[in-house]
Amino acid sequence: MNELLSANIAAGSIALGSMYQSLAHSTGILFENAVSNQNQQNSLAQAAANQGIMQIYSLDTVADAVGIAMMLGMV
Repeated sequence: MNELLSANIAAGSIALGSMYQSLAHSTGILFENAVSNQNQQNSLAQAAANQGIMQIYSLDTVADAVGIAMMLGMV
């Protein structure tokens, strides 16, 4: 009887250990995905900021082009 009880305790312990190991692995993947998503968001934010700055700098060029077109009577 003691041997059967000991085997059941060992099997339960192994199963619980396996479950904890699987939970730790899943948590690790969750954090990896969170870091990857944050990096992608940072890249998107930087690209959006760059686009905005490029548009601000190009306003001068557009204004110059409109002024020249008006002087040449094209508009």
